Amino acid sequence: MKYKNLRGWIVLILIVSSIIAFSATPYTPIHSIYNESDLGASLLKESLDKFDYNISRMLISPIILNTQKDIEVIVIIGSDRKYTSAEINAYEKFVNDGGMLFIFEDFGPAKQIASKMGVTFMPGMLRDIYEPFHINRPSQMFVQDILITQLVEGMGQLALLASEAVAIIDLVGFSTGQSIPILMTFPSTFIDINNNNVMEAGDLLSPIGFPLGLFKFVGNGTLVVVGDSSIPLNQYWQKTVPFGDGEILLANAFWTLVVMTTLMNTYGKTSIVFDESHQEMSLTSATGIFNILAGTWVGLWNTIEVTVLLSMVTLGYTYNKVKSKNKKRFRRNRDINLQRQDNDLFISHPSSAEKAISEQYLLYKVMDDRFIQIANANLIKKIRSTGKADDFLEELRIKFDIQHLNEAMTFDKLLQIHNELREYVEENTQKWL
Repeated sequence: MKYKNLRGWIVLILIVSSIIAFSATPYTPIHSIYNESDLGASLLKESLDKFDYNISRMLISPIILNTQKDIEVIVIIGSDRKYTSAEINAYEKFVNDGGMLFIFEDFGPAKQIASKMGVTFMPGMLRDIYEPFHINRPSQMFVQDILITQLVEGMGQLALLASEAVAIIDLVGFSTGQSIPILMTFPSTFIDINNNNVMEAGDLLSPIGFPLGLFKFVGNGTLVVVGDSSIPLNQYWQKTVPFGDGEILLANAFWTLVVMTTLMNTYGKTSIVFDESHQEMSLTSATGIFNILAGTWVGLWNTIEVTVLLSMVTLGYTYNKVKSKNKKRFRRNRDINLQRQDNDLFISHPSSAEKAISEQYLLYKVMDDRFIQIANANLIKKIRSTGKADDFLEELRIKFDIQHLNEAMTFDKLLQIHNELREYVEENTQKWL
């Protein structure tokens, strides 16, 4: 027994050592607003900072949209990891309830979110057969703005550059006026269905070009979809490119900022959250490593509510106690594979070590005190719904000498209340059922 306890403490020491070793390295996935390379979006953030918006990042999962009601605007720039059905539904509800969502995507999984709201990404890559309209290769091409040139009198044609872009369409939305094109390719473009860089039978042509960006009203909210993740990136941000016998200044920065700030100001939005939870993950930082581990929790959403899932174990504080108390339950759960209802991939039950790391990360690196408040509020709601625990909640309120159990307070007190609530739920779940 002593040997097993020692092994547990060694695991914790290794975890803490890893945190210290990697914490100095910021988490900067490929299209991050803190990535200063050509493929990063740091220049977009720097420009938006000048407008005094409150800018933050989402690093774990958009499932938090189900409880974080203060989020106003979300921006997705490219994605690599598949979104679960629960995450996609959370985004749909976010927009329908009045949120504003910008999606810059080409071939990544974020197109699933747009598809859920009626926007279809066409198969094949866009290419331009007219050589003066592309740079270096047919898939790196100029596209034309539809929105700003119509809104601003005397505005000349803007020179935006897209790369490996995808045409998007919303036939129902276009016909009803619910969707409005805001970016178009030139008529010299075609959709390369076979992706062989040659226009041939089977490829798609259009005499007016193809929609590359659109604005759409969805419920009480708004959606902007651009079929290219490179539009707002550093590589095209206020850069010049050869055109004819001279050079031309790209309008990617101007167009992106005008579209975002105009819509935000029109609807009174003051804060922006960049969803970097599904970008290519980095193993060179603590956040990158924990992002991977936390993804295990997210995959279980359809079988266990996220607030219970992320708060069920507090191993960082009481590792040995919890391990002893739940030893049999952990052993049983490790033998069970939980399959999501939409027939996605199987997700095995995470190990106790993964739970310890994930919870530490979620509590201290992402949500801070606010996550505990939300988790407590949800637990209290569940307990009240049983109609059998009013006395317990009143005793808890008196014990901690507070007016409301989920009101703002110190982190230590929040965590103590959280542990009391969680233990009460665990002890009474079978009785309530």
